Amino acid sequence: METWLTPLVPLELGPSSVRLACPNRFYQTWLAEHYSAVLREALAAAGLSASEVLFDLAPCPPRADEGEPLPDVLQLDPDLTFDRFVMGEGNRLAYQAALAVAEEPGVRYNPLVICGEVGDGKTHLLHAIGHRLLLERPALRVRQLSAARLFETLVAAVERRRAAEFREELRATDVLLMDDVHTLASREGTQEEFFHTFNALHTAGKQLVLTSRETPTALKNVAERIRSRLLWGLVVQLKPGAAEDRLALARATAGRLHWDVPGQVLEAFVRPLEVSNRELVGLLLRAAGTAKLTGDDPETVLSGITTERRQQTGKASIEDIVRCVSRRLGLRTREVKSPRRAQPLSRARQLIAFLAHEYAGFSLPAIGRALGGRDHTTILYGVRKTRTALTEDPTLAQRVRSLRRELDL
Repeated sequence: METWLTPLVPLELGPSSVRLACPNRFYQTWLAEHYSAVLREALAAAGLSASEVLFDLAPCPPRADEGEPLPDVLQLDPDLTFDRFVMGEGNRLAYQAALAVAEEPGVRYNPLVICGEVGDGKTHLLHAIGHRLLLERPALRVRQLSAARLFETLVAAVERRRAAEFREELRATDVLLMDDVHTLASREGTQEEFFHTFNALHTAGKQLVLTSRETPTALKNVAERIRSRLLWGLVVQLKPGAAEDRLALARATAGRLHWDVPGQVLEAFVRPLEVSNRELVGLLLRAAGTAKLTGDDPETVLSGITTERRQQTGKASIEDIVRCVSRRLGLRTREVKSPRRAQPLSRARQLIAFLAHEYAGFSLPAIGRALGGRDHTTILYGVRKTRTALTEDPTLAQRVRSLRRELDL
């Protein structure tokens, strides 16, 4: 009602037709296809016979100025540029695709969907595209917002009776950079708005770049028509960095902070870590700040952080969890780590992955390595499957509680 009918303005009620004013041609086409019959029935119910409902283009009446429904300011993190993105094997394709889009927006990879876990670099690449466009194509109208912000802004615009203005502003964009599109899940009104915005921009040859924790095919509670459109362009998956990639990122971060850390000290700190890129940068920022405040040498500061993290991790290691679950299920640990895919072994791995990730806080890649070198996406599938099964299987829920007590998780 608020999206499609409130913006309409009655122009003329004739003997056989009704004329209504709508904000733009997109409205005109959509209303003619989807609401003509509904409006005819409503008129008939009110005692007015009209065989035809016509939609004319006309501006909506002016409303009180209540601030911009969608600010023009492009809020980009100054640190998230292409120059500061540390490229490795796990993110090379995503980096190259993002760079290509920044150089030729609307021409290659439209839409570009960048997928990955928290801290893998999705938002960094999104902001890097924005920075490059501002530098080389300042005339382009670029908007950057999250899917959650889209929802909040849409609600505010509807409450202020400015939904049509919001829609116009959004669809006048040349490049739309949208973060965390997976948060559209279960928000039907926002999905509807996003669907029509996507169509309008894509049809006009405008560039869309989106990030998501899930690949389009794995998105839950998101309409199929949206998932299919996200597959029209290029989908790139960021993979967690290997030890060498994390070490390169650590060196680059220390360099930017002008913090002189001996190579062997930095390597000894980074290699055992199982953290995202974002967490690694955060730890180094904290360490550099501590060193400048206390005057301690890098080795002392980094050793202190390592000790603190060990104390916070808890008593159970991944190997402890593997041994405990294997023993409970009557399996050998070497079988659980083997390539075999027998159902009892798969169930054990999924349970191990769930406990290690949800309660012990280990990363998906670390769990994958402990279970015989399995891919992090396989581990993620096991975590989610076990999480779902817990709501349906009381026996499994009891087993998880018992294992957590034994492992002190």
